[in-house]
Amino acid sequence: MNCENCRDCNSQCHDLKYGCRVCGKRGMEVAFDTILSLTTEYLRNTLQEDAYYLCTNPKCYVAYYTLKGRVINLSDIKVDVWFKKDKKKFIVCYCRDISLDDVVFAVNSIDVATIPKVVHFLQKADIKVDCIHHNPTSISCEKLFINAIEYAKKIKNMKIK
Repeated sequence: MNCENCRDCNSQCHDLKYGCRVCGKRGMEVAFDTILSLTTEYLRNTLQEDAYYLCTNPKCYVAYYTLKGRVINLSDIKVDVWFKKDKKKFIVCYCRDISLDDVVFAVNSIDVATIPKVVHFLQKADIKVDCIHHNPTSISCEKLFINAIEYAKKIKNMKIK
């Protein structure tokens, strides 16, 4: 493997400086408040404020890591990470606890599917959105929600034809 010029290399390079301590894949930085909110109480008491990263490898059992070597496993957090393989359900909106199955159901039941209409149909419009404390990525679920609606529309259209 020639790491000087990755265009000549067919192997997947690992960014050891910024990557996950287990799989080597580079993660995305998340807010420390997210880590505090989503980790189990026992683990939360051992955390020190630092830069934490969400491991973006769907096959890796690590949820978060620090560049200093701290690793937080999926089993140490209170929610499923939507893109990780070991999950009970595919979460679209963590704040409102809306799954992909919920979105598919809503899209099949209403004429025009938008985020507000799906949320209203599912009777979750009154729930306050607080992504930093509920979403493992620390960011809004809007793009994921839009993709889920588009997916549900495709399924609906296939059933109609």
